[in-house]
Amino acid sequence: MDFRTWTSRVAALFAVMVAVAVGSANSTHADASIVFPPPSSTDLWDVSQGTTVTGTSGIYPGINPANMFGGTGGVEPANTIFADGKPAGTVHWIEWQTSSPVTIASAVLEARHDGDNGRDANYRGMSRFKLFARDTGGAWIQLFDIEPANPYGDTVAPANTGVADIPSQPYRLLLCANLALMTATEFRAEVTQRGNVGGAQGPRIIELDGYATPCETANSKPTADAGPDQVVEATAGGTVVTLDGSGSSDPDSDPLTFNWTGPFQEGGGNFDGVAPVVTFPGPGTFAVELTVDDGNGGSDADTVEIQVVDTTPPVLSGLDDIGVEAPSDAGVVVAFDIQATDAADEAPVIDCTPPSGSTFLPGTTTVECMATDLAGNQAFGSFDVTVTVQVVEEEVTFESLADDVRGLELAGLYRTQLLLRLALANWAFEAGLTESAHAYLAAFIDYVERLTPRRISVDEAEALTDGAHALIATVHGEPPGTDVCGDWTSPEWTGLGGFVARLLHQAACS
Repeated sequence: MDFRTWTSRVAALFAVMVAVAVGSANSTHADASIVFPPPSSTDLWDVSQGTTVTGTSGIYPGINPANMFGGTGGVEPANTIFADGKPAGTVHWIEWQTSSPVTIASAVLEARHDGDNGRDANYRGMSRFKLFARDTGGAWIQLFDIEPANPYGDTVAPANTGVADIPSQPYRLLLCANLALMTATEFRAEVTQRGNVGGAQGPRIIELDGYATPCETANSKPTADAGPDQVVEATAGGTVVTLDGSGSSDPDSDPLTFNWTGPFQEGGGNFDGVAPVVTFPGPGTFAVELTVDDGNGGSDADTVEIQVVDTTPPVLSGLDDIGVEAPSDAGVVVAFDIQATDAADEAPVIDCTPPSGSTFLPGTTTVECMATDLAGNQAFGSFDVTVTVQVVEEEVTFESLADDVRGLELAGLYRTQLLLRLALANWAFEAGLTESAHAYLAAFIDYVERLTPRRISVDEAEALTDGAHALIATVHGEPPGTDVCGDWTSPEWTGLGGFVARLLHQAACS
């Protein structure tokens, strides 16, 4: 019969098939690379093509042996049942020939035992099936050999063969086998009887067809594997991640193409390759989908989750101690510039207490700083600001130095002598008599030294002497501490004042 007719006869069988040769969720043994010939194929062994049965080992009474080739008649139409009464292991056979030489590329076999309805699985079952061909009168050449399982539903397909796994009908055998191409007119099938029950029932074959086309190779769907979920640390400007689709596979070993889609920067979120390197914004959780395609109509997708985290705190810099002077005890405004860098945040928030631009009082103040990035990570640091008050030396005047003398715990005579010398120096300075004022101050310094340390302490003497030197610098233009004596013969030492000046100079410098 042609394939269309054969297909209609087994329509009920196909209706319950979960998979034909390409397997199913219930199959663990179907050959995933073989399917049946297309409907356009023609059964070259069908009786409609001129095929005739030329001999058998014995057929069940009333059965047309050509039923397995599309014939009709007998108690079970469309079945060929071999003779009963034979022991288990008997090899039944049937031979047929075509009207002209045919080239057979594949064969489809359908058989059925009576293991359903509570009967023994050996009932009308076979344990082996062989197929042969030969040129007219030549030696038989084996084309195919299979040992069906018991029940038939557990049959494992030999190489280059597809077996339909029909979970609801484990007593049926339906297979398609690719054959080595051979052109012949004579063919032979050998069927080994499985059991010896119920009167030694002979095996049953429902259909045996031969085709010029091979069993088609089905394209098996590839499996996408986008790799394990990843957790990566965020980096500034985008986080670089290597995707990995190397775990993807194809049962047909077809070369695969890889396409990734997701919220990464490269390719606008669409990128190809097995293991592309892409960049994610972050932090955040991102879903990336991998689609693999085998180029033969099969594809699959898988999703991987990329979690970009920021667990690294910022780094503070510029925390150097600061020292400044204040003009007074009111303090001084201090400005500082604290910086922070972060692996993921280009501008962490910096908070310092006291802040830059605050007024810092004399003494040491610790400034505490904190930097916070977008992920909430924080860094802490501190530095000291030390403020000192500027020491401004007061200008020494004749009056201020006289006040210092009055403040000494000194007997009146000694205090009067010191004050007299200052008064004379002041008079000379105001009169424009520079050398005279200098001489009076030199006499003042000399007298202070005479009173030290019995009447005046060393510290008090040092303060008075420094003050006198400062006045000398003022009245005579000499820097403080210069020699106040010398060979002075100033013409301005005339009159009573000059006389006193000469006496005091001589007393101080002699």
